[in-house]
Amino acid sequence: MQDSDPAEEVFAQIGITLLLVQDFEHLLSFALRIALKKHTDISVNNITKREIRTLGRMMKDLKEATHLDSDIEDLLRRVLENRNLFVHKLRQQSWFDPHSPEGRREVWKFFMKFCPDLEEAIMLFTALAFSFAKQIKFSHPSEKELLKELRVSGFLDRLESTYIPKINSKIKPRS
Repeated sequence: MQDSDPAEEVFAQIGITLLLVQDFEHLLSFALRIALKKHTDISVNNITKREIRTLGRMMKDLKEATHLDSDIEDLLRRVLENRNLFVHKLRQQSWFDPHSPEGRREVWKFFMKFCPDLEEAIMLFTALAFSFAKQIKFSHPSEKELLKELRVSGFLDRLESTYIPKINSKIKPRS
């Protein structure tokens, strides 16, 4: 068995985090295009169209389309700030050095700050998507099997017990 390379672990985390950032952006886009709209505004075009707004613009649109509790607004602000640093400026940070122990410590400190917020935001907007699907009684042939797998893994229970109530009380569409 080969010992792991600490720099490679940092690069692997960068890749994982990039995929999570993409998931968050997709979920936020879904919320703005579909889940937070009146049902009459939903169309195949809205569901399938490509999102071209920046994440900052989507966050601004979200604040205009909803009433956000201050803790959710703070969470989204932190996610946006750390996402922008991660995507656009990570390599330029004086502390970014995956090849030195001190640099890796600083990189991991950044991930320990960013990733929990990113996960929380992903879970909130996943809950919003699930709530929306229930609300419109969305059904798919493989839905029962998927829901069974999500229940077995505990993911659906976590959504239903923690995040769906949170999303329903903390993010409300404006009338």
